[in-house]
Amino acid sequence: TISPNAVQLLKIALKDPSGEVRLYTASALIKIEAKINERLQSTIKRAKVQGSWQAYTDLGDLYRVFAETNLSGKNLSRHYLVRSAEAYRQSLDLHTNQPDVIVQYVKCLVDLGTFEKARRLIGHAAKTWPENVEIVFLQNEIDFKLGNFSELKERFLNIKAENLNEEKKKIYDFWTERSAEPSFEGA
Repeated sequence: TISPNAVQLLKIALKDPSGEVRLYTASALIKIEAKINERLQSTIKRAKVQGSWQAYTDLGDLYRVFAETNLSGKNLSRHYLVRSAEAYRQSLDLHTNQPDVIVQYVKCLVDLGTFEKARRLIGHAAKTWPENVEIVFLQNEIDFKLGNFSELKERFLNIKAENLNEEKKKIYDFWTERSAEPSFEGA
């Protein structure tokens, strides 16, 4: 798996004063881009041939990785993010009972700035899978970004806190403890 963080570190290394470091770094970035392109082409072919929801999910994941690495610049990253969203939507058109794919699709929409559409979709998903922690957190993230704070506490309180990882537990604690303060309720 190619990490967006690793790519960012390599991009920083392109500015190293040593010509040898820059040469090795550029070579590594070219190899990474070629490897992603190769995987992308084979995944596109597989999606076309198989036409399965899994093939389109894999394609969405791969487009997302390419977008997040930002190897080809911001404009192409946005293009690959749009392609990722399209692939996830195709997967969901073929098989709707995929909460993880819905989460990935909605994350793409959020990254593309289509918050209202993302809010509608995650709202429907939350009704279908009310116990899904990823969906609840994403729904709250979207509402937070849109300035809709009124339902955050209630949604967080419906989560089983003992099942949360450390990062989510901190967010949960912040909102459930802070939102209990009288001055916060009116925000």
